[in-house]
Amino acid sequence: MLLDLPGFDRLRNQYWEKFKFRAKGIIFVIDSLNFMSNVHNVADLLYHYLCDSFVVSNRIPVLIACTKQDETRAKSAKVISSMLEKELETRIGALDTTSGDENSIQILGDPDSSFKFGDLKNSIDFADCTCVKEQKNLNNIFAWINSIA
Repeated sequence: MLLDLPGFDRLRNQYWEKFKFRAKGIIFVIDSLNFMSNVHNVADLLYHYLCDSFVVSNRIPVLIACTKQDETRAKSAKVISSMLEKELETRIGALDTTSGDENSIQILGDPDSSFKFGDLKNSIDFADCTCVKEQKNLNNIFAWINSIA
């Protein structure tokens, strides 16, 4: 079963909570063309999934699919990975310095070093892709799905 979560927060959270226990993997799709203007929101949502206790405890693999690679201004998966690491590092640093209930704070990776996706218990992969009719480039996505199925 493949489930596409809607963008509307309330519906997305409702379906996530209902179906996450059946997940064998998560494909997190990023619009590579508009990534720069949405980096904060993208990092927030990704952080939400990466900190989910079910995802962490079951080491659910995550593929971050960077779409619209057919566009010349699209950021590559390598650039997006680096920018997300920096954004999550900033976010984690801010969380680490806040006061409040320490049990409610989720720190990703090693709190004593810079955030890197490779430090997580889950497998985090990045892939460039495009879905336009003339240049369907989804082989790496299908290969990832087959590797976890």
